Amino acid sequence: PVMRLFRYAGLEVFLTACLLPALVCFGVLARIAAAQAPAPPIAATADAHAALIARMRQAAHVYTQGLEDFLCTKITTRSGDRSGAGSRWKPLDVQESEVSYVNHQETETLLKVNGQSANLKIKQGYFIPGGEFGASLLQIFASSVHAQFTFDHQESAGSQQLCVFRYRVPLETSRWGMSDGTQSVGFAHHGMVYADCDSGAVMRFHMESEPAEMHRLMFHFPVGERLDVSYRPTLIAGKEFLLPFSAEAIAWYDSDWTRAEMQFQNYRKFQSDSRIIIPDHQEIVPDPSSPQPQP
Repeated sequence: PVMRLFRYAGLEVFLTACLLPALVCFGVLARIAAAQAPAPPIAATADAHAALIARMRQAAHVYTQGLEDFLCTKITTRSGDRSGAGSRWKPLDVQESEVSYVNHQETETLLKVNGQSANLKIKQGYFIPGGEFGASLLQIFASSVHAQFTFDHQESAGSQQLCVFRYRVPLETSRWGMSDGTQSVGFAHHGMVYADCDSGAVMRFHMESEPAEMHRLMFHFPVGERLDVSYRPTLIAGKEFLLPFSAEAIAWYDSDWTRAEMQFQNYRKFQSDSRIIIPDHQEIVPDPSSPQPQP
């Protein structure tokens, strides 16, 4: 009887001292795991996807129409490849520019080339990027381009859930293209859009042109472009805006390839008395062989 009581008492002590705290701890861990678990995927129905696409269009419209006037610094690192392969890159230049976005118009002023402000000559004959703010987004979301969207997948980005869609814009309705100063060509294009699953705000997009050609005398040659833009919440004068953080453009014009890697920094509000810097001795001579994106 003594031993039996001792065993029972020991079992009671064991349950009290070991198992009960373990069970409580397990319950706490289960609740933490449940709280940290990613949000369930959006309903895989055509109606749910259509509703999200509508929110994406609305968010893009609000973004382009509601973006306030601002200034920022843009650092562009360009590389070139004349092998026709797009794999043998050689440095071209590093450009520092001031971008002003005023009354929904984007203007870029070159400040430095390779760290020097005295002689602002950039290497000609290569692609010059632009339009990474509202213009490129509208080439996907403007109602007139009739982009077709297909849900691809959902993924996590920190605490944010992103819904990823494939899209395509046909040539007949596309507003994207390239000009070399003597001729222009339009692009059908396709790509991916990464949007917040709740608000529809676009956090990243990737555009890629479909096969297109220009001609020189009797010869036809391929041209095209890829553009990838990432956005990040940014404070300007105490208000938060979703603005470009980084971008990469790769363009090809016959066998000449150009890669432009861009960083956007030092965002600030454009005031009525703000001064847009135009350096002395600025010399950017347009070159017909330097292809440029069409707005």
